[in-house]
Amino acid sequence: MRELIGSVHSEKLAPVFKEYLTRLQRNNYLNKFQFQGRYLLTLDGVQYYSSKDIDCPKCLETETKGVLTYSHKTVQPIISHPDVRQILPMMPEEICHHDGDTKQDCETNAAKRLIDKLRVSHPRMRFIYMGDALYANTPYITKIREADDNFIFRVKQGSHSFLY
Repeated sequence: MRELIGSVHSEKLAPVFKEYLTRLQRNNYLNKFQFQGRYLLTLDGVQYYSSKDIDCPKCLETETKGVLTYSHKTVQPIISHPDVRQILPMMPEEICHHDGDTKQDCETNAAKRLIDKLRVSHPRMRFIYMGDALYANTPYITKIREADDNFIFRVKQGSHSFLY
């Protein structure tokens, strides 16, 4: 399974996601997903592979109680609307080791890369980014504002003491 997953470069899937979204736009299907003139883009991290024995150069590493676990994760964006039952998945952004990096990649860095890629793929679409407290940090909010987008983050009491 790891060999199969590892052999597919995620960038090869990007044209599929761009094409299907473009078709939805052309057929005015996306209009029902607009919320205050923008699209609600929900983000969340997803793990799709985990092993204690098998790893590859792109694997993330997590150590818990002395046990090392290797995994593959992505940030998965979806377009949603409170009055529409369907969701529209967008191209995920991989969270992985990059050549030459000494630090491990993380969900918020992948989410920042995702903003840049969305601007290139869909330059006229405007978003309201939604996520949990992990995304409620100054560097990420600055990146959203630079893209002329908005945000809604759910912050629980205790997760951001400065806000409370």
